[in-house]
Amino acid sequence: MKLHNITTLKSRTPEWLEARKQLVGASEAAAACGVSKWQSAYTLWAEKTGRYEREETEAMAMGTLLEDAVLKLYERRIGCDLNRDVGLLVHPAHPFIGATPDAIHPDGFPVEAKTTSRRGADAWGEEGTADIPLDYLLQVQQQMYVMDQQQADVVVWIDTSELRVYHVPRSDKLIGLMVEKIRLFWELVQSDTPPEIDYQHRDASKNIFWKYDKMHDERINLSGDMASVVRAYDETTQEIKRLTKKKDALRAMILDFMGNKTIAENDSHECRRNVTKRGVTLSVKQKG
Repeated sequence: MKLHNITTLKSRTPEWLEARKQLVGASEAAAACGVSKWQSAYTLWAEKTGRYEREETEAMAMGTLLEDAVLKLYERRIGCDLNRDVGLLVHPAHPFIGATPDAIHPDGFPVEAKTTSRRGADAWGEEGTADIPLDYLLQVQQQMYVMDQQQADVVVWIDTSELRVYHVPRSDKLIGLMVEKIRLFWELVQSDTPPEIDYQHRDASKNIFWKYDKMHDERINLSGDMASVVRAYDETTQEIKRLTKKKDALRAMILDFMGNKTIAENDSHECRRNVTKRGVTLSVKQKG
């Protein structure tokens, strides 16, 4: 299959990073649509308009380093080599939509490599299905849209001990919704108009800080509806403290019941103990 609009820019080079500022990459699709767990639409908008430059975290760097190992394990499983020499791909009808898959299968479809912890594995469904986290689902749907493909494989290495492969079919309905959301987001970028701040997102506090970039040592009066908001915030904070203590006590009871066993289960729940360098973790998953 002949891919259209392949640039000569290699992945993660300075030139590639600069070119990505002129479009929404596949890994940014969920943020542009306002549904990303990791990045708000406002944060992505700030990046694209030059107001913010994201720094690579240790977790991001580790994921990049392990990508090669994950793809090699996948090649070993499928018994053939992948094309990893992939540049920046741009959709011919929508130049603001791009993709750079980690690799391309010999049959022409994109392959994405991911890593996660044992605790993070709870967000992944049964191997062989399309039950993957939403951020990654939208990422590969955009890749399939740009590459005109009907499927994608997502390979995840869990706690560097278990490899799972997920087969994701193309969804034209989902792609249609994504393209419209991304088009509206890109209009905000081009017009330098910030999107609404999502108060429930983890980025909300820093997005608000960016919105009011200069602080003034002044006082304002809390009145009307905002007084009720502040009161609700205080009550919620106290309730969280109470529930956190209750959760910690219940966790200790479960671990004590499990003794030196790693898994405890019944018809409705599975409890799994994991021992890491940071200590003991407990994951509780509802079955069915």
